[in-house]
Amino acid sequence: MQLVIMDSKQLTSSGATKVSEGAGKFLQLSEDWIKEVIRRVPEGKFGDYTKEQLLDLVNQGNCDTYISGIDKATGKLIISNVVIK
Repeated sequence: MQLVIMDSKQLTSSGATKVSEGAGKFLQLSEDWIKEVIRRVPEGKFGDYTKEQLLDLVNQGNCDTYISGIDKATGKLIISNVVIK
């Protein structure tokens, strides 16, 4: 099983974007940020099994992260695989 996380961002006219500090003061889409977001899911929201399973996928390296946005010049959707350390 593979966990896929996509974050939608505003792109500049040159197509650039940046990730910011998020949950737990970790960079968005970093492994630490993903784990912190999963940990913050209220108990019973998804059930402990799902929370544990998601953390296992992240810990095993079975997690891909993407950023998406609209290219303002062309109007096309851009999806980019990213690795945030």
